Amino acid sequence: MIPAKTVLILGANSDVAKECVKKYLPKGFSVIMASRNLEAMKEFVQQNNLDETYILLKILPESVVAKLP
Repeated sequence: MIPAKTVLILGANSDVAKECVKKYLPKGFSVIMASRNLEAMKEFVQQNNLDETYILLKILPESVVAKLP
């Protein structure tokens, strides 16, 4: 089943965001969670037996990006 709607939740490790995830998933929404603390987010997903697909993104400091070729 392809979800009809997608929800993007920023700051996904907050208590409010976690409750939103729990509300949207049973309604058939595809939920994208974004957080700076990926380990805590993974732990939440595992503890709640949520279906998971990960795309991990690390934001690099501007000083590092400037040195890239």
